[in-house]
Amino acid sequence: MSYVFLPLATVLLVICISILIRTPGDQIRVTNTYEIEPHIMTSEEMPRMIKVMKNFSLLKTVEVSLFVAGLILAFLFWPKDVIRGVALGLMIQCTLLYLFDHVASARGSVYLSFLKAL
Repeated sequence: MSYVFLPLATVLLVICISILIRTPGDQIRVTNTYEIEPHIMTSEEMPRMIKVMKNFSLLKTVEVSLFVAGLILAFLFWPKDVIRGVALGLMIQCTLLYLFDHVASARGSVYLSFLKAL
């Protein structure tokens, strides 16, 4: 099962570290823009967030597709230990990633609603 966790976990680690590094600067940029030039929020920040929300939609579709692929693999190759382990690992990883992206998407949706209300 660990075969599938290593590559996906590595990708997730890189994504999380990049977000962790980028977020404080984004928060300062958005706060300053909102306080100094709020009109820029609708012309620059809203298109960025619309793109982010589309990316979440795409990511969740890919995660569901990979989960289904893992489910199919698990049923088709249940007697083969390695393939079964990879399939189950893929299903677990995709479930966790989907939950993470669902929460992030919900938060992004609230922020996008705020931007639309400006």
